[in-house]
Amino acid sequence: DADMRRALEILRFEVAFHLRAPLTWVLLGAYAAVHALTVAGIGINLNDNLLIHLNSPFLIVRTALILGVFGMLPAIYFVVSGATRDDEFRTTALFLTTPVGKLEWLAGRFCGGALLAVGAAALGTLGTFVGTHLPGLDAARIGAHTWAPYLFSFTLIALPNVLVLSAFFFGVATLSRSVALTFGVALGGDGTAWFDDLSIEVVEPPKVVPIRFAGRVVDSSGAPVANA
Repeated sequence: DADMRRALEILRFEVAFHLRAPLTWVLLGAYAAVHALTVAGIGINLNDNLLIHLNSPFLIVRTALILGVFGMLPAIYFVVSGATRDDEFRTTALFLTTPVGKLEWLAGRFCGGALLAVGAAALGTLGTFVGTHLPGLDAARIGAHTWAPYLFSFTLIALPNVLVLSAFFFGVATLSRSVALTFGVALGGDGTAWFDDLSIEVVEPPKVVPIRFAGRVVDSSGAPVANA
């Protein structure tokens, strides 16, 4: 199908365009490093319970949930830039002179950017795995290795999160043709979600009850000791 081939060509161009940019590799490396350092408790500490293993399913899933808010960064960088690049570089008229239809253009740009955003999410999960094998970690806090929690956190948390964010931001960018407006919507939406999930628990300190002893002190003869 000619339409499908044109969409795939745009997808390949979009992926190649980003992979040639040094900022892409910096972003991907930073995204993986944040996950690695977080699960290891370096910088961002998500768990103070020393009895919980660093590679426990609880901590792996919690890392994916908490750092899911940063999923907007690859979505904005890869997906939104594809939706607004033609307006930014004034190449829209060039596309209008080609047989590429609007649907193929939108599908190719979105799928190319979303594919890279999914790659960033996969690197984040890989970073979580690497973080549990960093040198210097307490061996007592490393449990038996299993791939199940990593697959669970990627397929059911990171992947849906980045796809939904990519689709939403691509829609906003396509309608507004503005990176700044899309970024403002991203900050407002993710900030609202962050504070909606934030809960503050006020814990009263335990009351100190003085210990009182009743009785008397006697010596070896059984006589009470004064002032004792």
